Amino acid sequence: MILLLWLVCIMVASSVASGAVGALIMMKRISSLCGSISHTILSGMGFCLWLQKRWGYAWADPVLGALISGILAAWWIGYSYLRGEKAVDSLTNATWAMGTAIGVLFLSTLPNGASDIVHIMFGNPLFTTAWDLFYILLLDLWILGTLYWKGSSLFLVCLDEDQARLREVKVDFWHMYLLTLASVTIVTLVYIMGSLLLMALLTLPAMSASSLNNNLPPCKGAMSAFSRTILYSILLCSTYTLGGLMLSYCLACPPGACIALLAALLHLLTKRLSASLCAKDCCHTP
Repeated sequence: MILLLWLVCIMVASSVASGAVGALIMMKRISSLCGSISHTILSGMGFCLWLQKRWGYAWADPVLGALISGILAAWWIGYSYLRGEKAVDSLTNATWAMGTAIGVLFLSTLPNGASDIVHIMFGNPLFTTAWDLFYILLLDLWILGTLYWKGSSLFLVCLDEDQARLREVKVDFWHMYLLTLASVTIVTLVYIMGSLLLMALLTLPAMSASSLNNNLPPCKGAMSAFSRTILYSILLCSTYTLGGLMLSYCLACPPGACIALLAALLHLLTKRLSASLCAKDCCHTP
């Protein structure tokens, strides 16, 4: 029972971060960039594990390596985007491939490198500690505080950068801020879902929330719709993670894979439901 309550706390706390940041990622349309970051952190984790196990440097924490490599990759691609370079997609894919390859090379030189690769790629919430929960809660406070105080600026930057510049919003700063926030979120949650399946938790609830929000009765003001999308994303993310955890327990399967599969199936169901609601509204429109 204690283990179950612990896993529920971990999943709900993670859902706040992944649901809110996922909604911003979806609106900004940078899911491929975040996918690149989620794989690039493997290079930093592999390098720190190599330093730790091969040379005995105890300070070389894999989380520190993941944080540094993730933020550097995000800043590099983000800076190229702000400079107006046309080959940003190619740079994103190259960073994705290089980060994964470097991480695999470092981990392959270690005695238990194969198990480390599997643990990083697929994750497992059973291996989380009290410090992990503490870091996730701090991340939740950071995200919710940002949305409360500067949600309007982030919304404008995600929706229309030209309109944001007309309103004197610091677009470059908030663009890099969002990438940094996404990088920290990915690093914090990688041990729960793994780098391969983490993007399912960041994108699918947000897309489902957007589909539902577009087909529900309208609310007053653009920011109300923005807030409602984030709220739906967090609730759906909690549903996916808790449901996937129960499915994992019943089938004795890895939690990350069950969460990703359930999220994909429920997303397709949500899309179908949204399409039905939209068709019904069109039929009743005079």
